[in-house]
Amino acid sequence: MVKLLASVVSAMGLFSIGPAASPRQIHNPEGFRSWAHVKTAINDPDHAPYGRYRGIYHIYANPLAMQGYRTGKFPDGAVIVFDLHDLAKTGFHSVTAGRRFIDVMEKDAIAFPSTGGWGYEEFAAGTGERFSQADPGMAARCNGCHVTQAARDFVYSSVAE
Repeated sequence: MVKLLASVVSAMGLFSIGPAASPRQIHNPEGFRSWAHVKTAINDPDHAPYGRYRGIYHIYANPLAMQGYRTGKFPDGAVIVFDLHDLAKTGFHSVTAGRRFIDVMEKDAIAFPSTGGWGYEEFAAGTGERFSQADPGMAARCNGCHVTQAARDFVYSSVAE
């Protein structure tokens, strides 16, 4: 009887044995350049991760992220975009050239509990391809740097005056 009951329950799908659900994906945010501009800066060769992050970057924040910049605590739904471009010299000016990639941080304490509530993703310029598909350890490495900013809710940047 017990075997029969176990077979019926299993056939009905009441117990599921299989892989755990994958974590929620971060989306490539449409229209982020219309969000609040947090800052612009140029990484120079003395910057430790210069090779990968060489160039000029702009940081944008959605309204919930701006709330976090003001209070020091970012609420769920906050999204920060790091928009990295090559830097070109034209005459006496340095200007933004082609986009290299965008990094996105999204706060969701339930979906990303092991990284201080932040999810991380990187998207290729032009194609929007997720870097995490080819590099599943990417988010852990992002968090490995951002954990040094735990006292600031894992965020490096601050709003330019």
